[in-house]
Amino acid sequence: MNPLPSPRRLSSTDDRISPRKSHAGMALSSKATLSAALAKARTAVQLDQAQYHDGAKRYYVEAVGLIERVLGRASNEEDRKKLEEVLRAYTNRIRQLDALLGLA
Repeated sequence: MNPLPSPRRLSSTDDRISPRKSHAGMALSSKATLSAALAKARTAVQLDQAQYHDGAKRYYVEAVGLIERVLGRASNEEDRKKLEEVLRAYTNRIRQLDALLGLA
């Protein structure tokens, strides 16, 4: 299993992704969306580690959808790059799980 970015690496209060920006970067409403995405990602990783692959995939997909929403509103280039990195990692894991589950 490839190491995925830990949901703890991208906390909604982390200064690497700045959800409190009001004039540049992500809007304030992105904070709640990012928090929800991180909660989904934590659950996905826990299920994945416990080898509950169906459930893990479902939570990765939900996390990706929420992160894509945040990414769509992010204007800070550094934030965008970090979010894109996380999206790539989770999307790759979804593909791996599809293959493992015989869905690919």
